[in-house]
Amino acid sequence: MIYYPEAKVNLGDDFEAEAWAAVLRQASDADILRALAAHVRSGNKFAPNAGEIAALCGLEAAALPKAPSSGRERMMAVYAGIVAYYRELGVPTAVEAKRDGISYRDWCVMVDEAEEKLRLEGKDER
Repeated sequence: MIYYPEAKVNLGDDFEAEAWAAVLRQASDADILRALAAHVRSGNKFAPNAGEIAALCGLEAAALPKAPSSGRERMMAVYAGIVAYYRELGVPTAVEAKRDGISYRDWCVMVDEAEEKLRLEGKDER
């Protein structure tokens, strides 16, 4: 943040912190600090990403975990989980219900009834 004040760093973003930790897990703190210093000294005007620091630490690319997916991919994965949940309940998603002319109130009743049925069957793991 000192060397790259224009960089958008969210210190409260646990996902980003976990991704950096996963990529740099095999490097020592001293190696990471040396790599960051080398990046700053190189004159690069952009803040480094975890992969760049890993490369400067000499970590092999094969040893690195898969890069975190983009925000859109993460959002689509969450949405897929929501769709799967409604499929398990046997009800349409809110978007599908709207498309089919089902009011939001009626859809909520459908979801509540399906969740109650699932709970009574002992299949609700929430």
